[in-house]
Amino acid sequence: MKKIFLTLSVLTLFVLGACSEDDSNNIGEAYFFTNAAASYAVSDDEAGDFVELEINSTQKSNVDRTFTISVDESSTATPAMYSLETTQVVIPAGSFSTTVKVFGNYTALPEEGSVDLVLAIADTEESLSDKRTATVNMFRFCTPENVTLSFIFDFYASETTWQVKNAAGVTLYSGGPYADGNAPVNVNLELCSGAYTLTVNDSYGDGMFDGAVNGSFTLTQNGVVLGTGGGNFGATTTLNFTVN
Repeated sequence: MKKIFLTLSVLTLFVLGACSEDDSNNIGEAYFFTNAAASYAVSDDEAGDFVELEINSTQKSNVDRTFTISVDESSTATPAMYSLETTQVVIPAGSFSTTVKVFGNYTALPEEGSVDLVLAIADTEESLSDKRTATVNMFRFCTPENVTLSFIFDFYASETTWQVKNAAGVTLYSGGPYADGNAPVNVNLELCSGAYTLTVNDSYGDGMFDGAVNGSFTLTQNGVVLGTGGGNFGATTTLNFTVN
């Protein structure tokens, strides 16, 4: 299990002077996030990675202290994109600090860009106003898979262009036109797990058929065919495929 432990500095554990060693009555005690912001690259490998935020108290006590953290309304992350270890946080007796884990959901996060999860200490009277919230910037991270796009052209390869788009419609790769002739072309694509669309275009409008030769294209991943097409498809054809 991968673990990202986020802390700015032990110096931030002490605010407004030094933290009091003990106060069983919690007089003047306040809670605060050590980190105002954190970056969380959520992996697609299902390894159970998480980000861990530290929460501190200005005082140490001889009893456990329990308080609530909530999701601030300024968050752009939806509930499906994350889960919290707990919302009832406990600082143990004799300690100044505790931690809370945030788990990201790779498949629910947007394919492009990032979202912010803003956590807040719910009771404002028990928190330091300038350290009451912590923002976790969450985004997808993956180990790309190697996918090969292979073309066997008809004679008029100069008529062929193509694009690969992700599920959000963003063009990730494109190519062509190529030199006329029958030389094959292999293109290496590095793609994360997910759904994609390959679009192949022919400027003349007769696909990959020149009257004598039927051209073709094939997508493979580790020797497994993800999809194939070709022949006289007219001006354009699309192929939906999935990378695992």
